[in-house]
Amino acid sequence: EAALQEEEKPKSPWSGSIGLALNGNSSNTVTFNIMLNADVKRETPMETFTSGIMYMFKYDGGDLTDNNGLFPIPQTWNLAPDSPWNLWIQGSYQYDATEGYTSRITGYGGAGYRVVNEKDLKINLKAGLGAQWDYRGNTAVQPQTIFEITTDWTIVEGLNFTSNASI
Repeated sequence: EAALQEEEKPKSPWSGSIGLALNGNSSNTVTFNIMLNADVKRETPMETFTSGIMYMFKYDGGDLTDNNGLFPIPQTWNLAPDSPWNLWIQGSYQYDATEGYTSRITGYGGAGYRVVNEKDLKINLKAGLGAQWDYRGNTAVQPQTIFEITTDWTIVEGLNFTSNASI
């Protein structure tokens, strides 16, 4: 009876992850890389909210080549629980000590179409408009377009592959 009660509990819409990657070598030059990230996600039949933070640091041959952090916040609303169409917005803050800008703020919005919507695989194509503003770089607000593909694949329960690529 206890097992039956456990099965009846609804699955939490919240999930999260943390990650750490380290590597380095010492030959003619010394290289050291570190990446830290954490994400939280809330997914329901009508919407998906994600927030995360990522930090990357790279030291290569005596030079600091990467020292940046990214804080993205995307939100997607499905037009209906079983509809492939969705609306989305996303914002982000980026810090980068190795680029011509110190801080970058972006915001976008648009429409998407989920080309695959299976329990274990979701692929969403998105297009939209937005803007970018750099602090200590090109300080003018720059209008932009975005095309993006997002993939969320549940390989087995508890092991997911998530990616996005945009231009």
